[in-house]
Amino acid sequence: MGSQRCEALSHVFLVSFPGQGHVNPLLRLGKLLASKGLLVTFSTPETVGKQMRKASNITDEPTPVSDGMIRFEFFEDGWGEDDSRRGNLDAYVPQLECGKEMLPRMLKVHEDAGQHISCLINNLFIPWVLDVADELGIPSATLWVHQLSAQLSEAGLSITPMDLEGGHSIPLSPS
Repeated sequence: MGSQRCEALSHVFLVSFPGQGHVNPLLRLGKLLASKGLLVTFSTPETVGKQMRKASNITDEPTPVSDGMIRFEFFEDGWGEDDSRRGNLDAYVPQLECGKEMLPRMLKVHEDAGQHISCLINNLFIPWVLDVADELGIPSATLWVHQLSAQLSEAGLSITPMDLEGGHSIPLSPS
C-alpha cells in the first residue's frame, strides 16, 4: 500500500499523552477511524514509540486497517530516556509542550507530501495540540478518557446553580 493510497484518504492526526491510560484509548479510536476509510497518523513521544515497536512490531510504513490505514510517527520530548523526572507529572506535562514547536513541522511534512490533515485529535494532558490546530486552521477534538461517573459528576456540577458568595453549600444534584 503506497503513498498514492494514503493521498486519497482523509487524514486524521492523533497526538497522545504518553501514559498507558491515554495511549490505548486514543490508539483504539485511531484504529476505529482507520477502519472507516481514513488515514490515521498516531503520534506520541519516542519513549513510548520504542515500547510500541517492541510490543507490536510496528514500522514506519502505513498499515492497512479495513478500508483505511494507520501509521505511527513519534517525537522527542527533550528528555533522556531514563530521566527520572518523567515520573513527576507536574514536571513532565510542561516539558511535553516542546511538541508545540515540533507538531507544525511534522504536519508540514504531510502537507508537502499531498496528505492534507483534516483533523487533529489529542487527549487531555496535552492541550497545546488544540492551540497548534487553531493556529494552522485545522479542525480539532479532544478525547476525554475517564469513568462515566466522573463525567456525570462534572456535568451535574456544571448545570447546578451555586451561590458561593452567600456562604451556602453547593448542592450536588439539581433541586
